[in-house]
Amino acid sequence: MPISTPNRVADPVMLERYDAPCVKKQGGAISVNYYNTTGSTILQGEPVLFGGRVGIAQSVILPGTQGTLVMDWLVEARIGGTLAADILQNDTVWWSYDVASVATSAVGGAVRTAPTNGFILGTAVIPGGAVTLNGSNKAIAAPSGATSVRVLHSAEPSPAIGTVTTFN
Repeated sequence: MPISTPNRVADPVMLERYDAPCVKKQGGAISVNYYNTTGSTILQGEPVLFGGRVGIAQSVILPGTQGTLVMDWLVEARIGGTLAADILQNDTVWWSYDVASVATSAVGGAVRTAPTNGFILGTAVIPGGAVTLNGSNKAIAAPSGATSVRVLHSAEPSPAIGTVTTFN
């Protein structure tokens, strides 16, 4: 009888526990096959810039393997670092590789200003029961100090800034 390699040794990435960088709240009907040509693993829920649009990895995509990106989505994106000011409804939310939103390094996090290394993630939308600003019709999508923000995909191309790998 052959000796099998334990799962923890054979495929440790699939068994690791981590906080997903983005949690899908609503996935659209558009998804694409994606071949990971990078040398790093793409985590489930990690945003990926593909063809000028941002897709969310449906599951873990190991280097040199194929996976699926969901292209129309509404996600709860984890904020990188500390949010110093409110993110308002319809504000542009960026994804920055210079901050950490989860324990896994090099994944990045959502930020409210253009980063030196990242891309536009989408547009901030308000969660249910959001607080409206005094004298304004805008609502707060994420108050200062929040750990996540709800983001809607953008149909417009997202520019890459810095050393972001893009595949067109």
